[in-house]
Amino acid sequence: PPNTFPPIVETALEALNAVVEASTECVESYEEEGDDTSISVPHRSPNHTPPHQHLVALVPHCCDALRRAWLPSAWGLDAWPASSGDSGDGMADDADAGGKPVPCAMGDCSRLLTKALRWCPDLRSTHQINLAELVVAHAELLVEWDAFAEEEDESGLCAITAVAEAFTRGVLPSHAVSASLNAHAKFVAESIDGAPNAVACARACRASHAILGL
Repeated sequence: PPNTFPPIVETALEALNAVVEASTECVESYEEEGDDTSISVPHRSPNHTPPHQHLVALVPHCCDALRRAWLPSAWGLDAWPASSGDSGDGMADDADAGGKPVPCAMGDCSRLLTKALRWCPDLRSTHQINLAELVVAHAELLVEWDAFAEEEDESGLCAITAVAEAFTRGVLPSHAVSASLNAHAKFVAESIDGAPNAVACARACRASHAILGL
């Protein structure tokens, strides 16, 4: 697995997030102005507004990037091989990686996962894009990630909240939530304890309420 992502990969993740954010702003602008007539929603829940089809179209691309970072199956492997040396390509140079992914660029990756969870339209799509597996992989990396050192605790908490919301609206299977619950609870508890200010503490508390609501 990558010990650190090459600069070009980190730049690509930042660019993908920029595209996602720009798309979100455009859709919100259209909806506020009432100019968007491209949405066709046959089944609208009173408690959930279905995502715009243009945002849904971005979900596979977000998940493809995350699969390549977190899931060895995306590379045709059963498990990440432990590298025996640093070949200069960003691969781990020791056995500590244990053949597992490591928390690289977790802020950007967490933001992509959050959008994928919010915009995934149904359970069938979830299976097609390996969203449940990505949720579990993200949870396992949260345990190792020092989000506060990177000032990225907000992105991690948003992803946790998005997991709860996705499960509530039926697009995330229960096994993914169960497998992630302990890691999510630990991350939230540490975020509350280590919150540097009231805003950060409130953010973590909102995530805890989402977990308790499951």
